[in-house]
Amino acid sequence: MARRKIEPDIPRIEWLVAFVGLSLVLGTAIFIAYAGYTRGSSPPDISIAVEAVVELRQGYVVKIRAENRGDTTAANVTVEGELKSASGIAETSEATFQYLPPKSERRGGLFFTNDPRRYELALKPKGYETP
Repeated sequence: MARRKIEPDIPRIEWLVAFVGLSLVLGTAIFIAYAGYTRGSSPPDISIAVEAVVELRQGYVVKIRAENRGDTTAANVTVEGELKSASGIAETSEATFQYLPPKSERRGGLFFTNDPRRYELALKPKGYETP
């Protein structure tokens, strides 16, 4: 006499969990495909803003925010800060942001020995690399 294998019924909760898992995986795949397809290709559009000036024991730090409004990533973004007076440039400082993704911002600082509040502070991005 042959034995019959009795297969247990799959509980409804397992079907529900499987459906939710499948929905999450498919939804994520569709979102990634859509984001990749619709993303623009404009170069990095980098702007620099001052957040604060902080006095330190041996000088000052200007806290800055770099924002990339472009559609592509910028790497090794160099930012230059100049303290200008009527007689010329008093001091310069540079900072590098390693990675600045599209539609994002990063924070950093520029160190000066002179008080930046007593000068005209000019900030500008000097360059970037395409990763």
